[in-house]
Amino acid sequence: KRLFSCRKVVVLLLLTLLCGVFFGFYKPKTVNASADSYDSISVNAYSVDMTLQKDRKVVVKEVISVTFLQSGLSMFYRSLPTERTRYFDITATCEDNDKFKYYVIDNPDISGFIDVCCEGNTFKGQTWTYTINYTMEAGVDMGDDIFIDVIGFGWPVALHNVTAKVTLPAEYVKYTVYSGAYGASGNEADVTYNWLDKQTIEFTSNELKVVYNDSYEENMAEGI
Repeated sequence: KRLFSCRKVVVLLLLTLLCGVFFGFYKPKTVNASADSYDSISVNAYSVDMTLQKDRKVVVKEVISVTFLQSGLSMFYRSLPTERTRYFDITATCEDNDKFKYYVIDNPDISGFIDVCCEGNTFKGQTWTYTINYTMEAGVDMGDDIFIDVIGFGWPVALHNVTAKVTLPAEYVKYTVYSGAYGASGNEADVTYNWLDKQTIEFTSNELKVVYNDSYEENMAEGI
């Protein structure tokens, strides 16, 4: 069982895409059901599609390809922060997994998070693609700004073949992109990004690597 976090705080109109610059994150840790290590799974591909609405809600679709590298694992789960953020319409699917089931609970180990728990056929060597959908709404008004982690840091394993797309409700005013470890001051992970049209920006990275985080004294994957 693994715990991964992605802090997302969203407001409207001015887009700032960052990794841990404006908001603190909890100290990530492994909570594997059978082994406390960083090599229980690999993330083969990770795509995120975010649509920001005028009512300040964000419709999110995550597609995560996971290979289980150890035996005895009970589930894969995605943690979502609840501090200053509300969630609606959370669903999860796993195509062709006849034993798949999911449920949403409060994180039993760290307060301030809910877990989307994905069970079924989690044996060593198995690869599954999980699709997790939800709508989130920030419970704080920050004026005309948007602060959002498109790919939040905190994963204890590298993220491969990353694609993230963010669609705005109107044309952007200005934006800044940060990538890399916590406190990155620029596009340190050398993420590729471009505007598909006047409202949609796309990010790609072959790999967001695991690097040492001085602030938390922990190894964790880079973010965007």
